[in-house]
Amino acid sequence: MEAAAVTVTRSATRRRRERQLQGLGAPEAGTQEEQEPRPRRRRLGRRTKDDEEETVFREVVSFSPDPLPVRYYDKDTTKPISFYLSSLEELLAWTPCLEDGFNVALEPLACRQPPLSSQRPRTLLCHDMMGGYLDDRFIQGSVVQTPYAFYHWQCIDVFVYFSHHTVTIPPVGWTNAAHRHGVCVLGTFITEWNEGGRLCEAFLAGDERSYQAVADRLVQMAQFFRFDGWLINIENSLSLAAVGNMPPFLRYLTTQLHRQVPGGLVLWYDSVVQSGQLKWQDELNQHNRVFFDSCDGFFTNYNWREEHLERMLGQAGERRADVYVGVDVFARGNVVGGRFDTDKVGGGFRPRASGPVPPLGPHFLMDLPFPSAPQRNDSSCSSHSGDPAALRNRCPAQAKLCPH
Repeated sequence: MEAAAVTVTRSATRRRRERQLQGLGAPEAGTQEEQEPRPRRRRLGRRTKDDEEETVFREVVSFSPDPLPVRYYDKDTTKPISFYLSSLEELLAWTPCLEDGFNVALEPLACRQPPLSSQRPRTLLCHDMMGGYLDDRFIQGSVVQTPYAFYHWQCIDVFVYFSHHTVTIPPVGWTNAAHRHGVCVLGTFITEWNEGGRLCEAFLAGDERSYQAVADRLVQMAQFFRFDGWLINIENSLSLAAVGNMPPFLRYLTTQLHRQVPGGLVLWYDSVVQSGQLKWQDELNQHNRVFFDSCDGFFTNYNWREEHLERMLGQAGERRADVYVGVDVFARGNVVGGRFDTDKVGGGFRPRASGPVPPLGPHFLMDLPFPSAPQRNDSSCSSHSGDPAALRNRCPAQAKLCPH
């Protein structure tokens, strides 16, 4: 009897499974098998339709672009901003990328007549104001009542954006405005104090591959962001090995920049002398001429006197147009001019075309010149009504786009 019962049970189970496969009915009650059908075993490696739908759904819902690095946003407003680099490691790690696209200038450099390369008087404006990257850092503009603005582009030839960060990239708004008026724009590479000395040792005291890597990055930045070159400001002492490699570094940087950025400029600030000592000269002389000979121009310190200008005539030779004499409009220290007497500095020397300092006098640079520009509209090149047409009539444009 027990064997027969077992046979009947197996037969009933077989019939029940056949009916389930054919869709003829529900499983019989009272059997020893489970009431719920067993799930069919899926072959390994096969994707079912449910799996595909679930995968597509999950990808669509969870997709989002990677956020940009923190440096691209203002911490208080979260608006996009121009940025700088604070270390040698950041500079060497930088590569052109799409995320930097909103910092790229759109205005091509307009042509001027006579061109910057001609032997004519030049004026350089160095924007050194409260550390830099103030309201001008906002790519999309900012709502402020008294931003610093510069109106007199027709009066200058070179614009330097300065800060005390290691690598100062000019905010794109300045580059666009300057290029529209035919003014070339320089960023700043600066090292200072003990930390600056260590940074210089890291890339200058070794072989040429080290300083060439730094120069290549600086050239790539100028090319990518579409500004025109660099002011090199080394305000710390250098070892003999480091100062020995400084002229080759400047020559390599200048050569590569000229190849990649037409009309590019590399200027040297009057600071370190050829012995490696940090000692401002307030003039171009035999102690710093080696750096002047290795780049496009020389930016003097501000504590000069007329005798410094006279001595520089012989030192500059045929390159007098490449020497820029510093005028600090804040009149800090024992300087000539400054504040609301800034214009008298140029006026005092420029008319002396036949005097002891004829050609050099006109080549002044200004550290934030025209300090009254943000507050006053009574300049001969400012429009009382704000009408662009009126402004053009009073100050005819001197720049036009270069033919390609």
